[in-house]
Amino acid sequence: MPARVYLHHGQWRFVPKEGKPIPLGKTKQEALQKYAEILGNPTNTLKRVFELYKLHALPKKAPRTQKDNLNEFQILERVFGQMPPEAVRRSHIRKFLDLRAEDGAPVRGNREKALLSHVFTWAMERDLIEAQANPCRGVKRNPERSRTRYVTDEEYKAVYNCAPERIQVCMELAYLCAMRKSEVLDLMRTDLTPDGITIRRKKDSKDNLVLWSPRLEAAVNRALAMKPTSMYIIHDKSGMKVKTSSFDTAWQRLKAGFTFHDLKAKGVSDSTHANPAGHKSNNMVQLYRRKPEQVEPPE
Repeated sequence: MPARVYLHHGQWRFVPKEGKPIPLGKTKQEALQKYAEILGNPTNTLKRVFELYKLHALPKKAPRTQKDNLNEFQILERVFGQMPPEAVRRSHIRKFLDLRAEDGAPVRGNREKALLSHVFTWAMERDLIEAQANPCRGVKRNPERSRTRYVTDEEYKAVYNCAPERIQVCMELAYLCAMRKSEVLDLMRTDLTPDGITIRRKKDSKDNLVLWSPRLEAAVNRALAMKPTSMYIIHDKSGMKVKTSSFDTAWQRLKAGFTFHDLKAKGVSDSTHANPAGHKSNNMVQLYRRKPEQVEPPE
């Protein structure tokens, strides 16, 4: 929440430096809306643009992304919060990335810069600021090393054999359909078709239909056989969607030696399809193809 906004006996309120506390409402949405109105001109500093973004754009993102963005805003507000949007230059963005690299957080700096760029684009499209160009555009990111971990068939089987049935099914779906964790947990019965499973991809990837195979059918049938009946393919004992935190705890207990997301990379790597996960660029496809290339030595 913004500075000087506190929850008091179930009611959010703004406590100015002078004067009495001002009630804002019982929900965060109401509080942020009222707070923006109290500020008067909401766009003369980036901090105020950030608050509008949190109010109108952030709630449309996935819960995990919202959590990450709120952490990133804490850094951005400390650095850029008091600057007028029109005063931010590309040189400021470059210096910010360099300092984050010196602090030992080059990748986090890239994520923060990406969020700042989205804020500028969002605000410019709505004429909330007078900036003529997005200062983040054209500024190179800090170098990042792509993850290269490839899960072998033997590693997969070893973890699979130790996992509870629900995790086994999730592993099969993630691998066979090259899905990320959130896509697996979001799967619903309505996504099942006579020809296969409609995968609703995240992160701007293109939705696709993964055709049935005997192994995929077996995995889905195991999930559907779990009681109680639910609208979700993967569900808890109450028939509700499995929470990400609950899944993460169960996965961590396995001490697999690889991340669940690595199973998506294994699925992409082992597939003969050109773009099994619906990535929007070939470069992204190549990042997920991690299986070592086999090379025959000269005779």
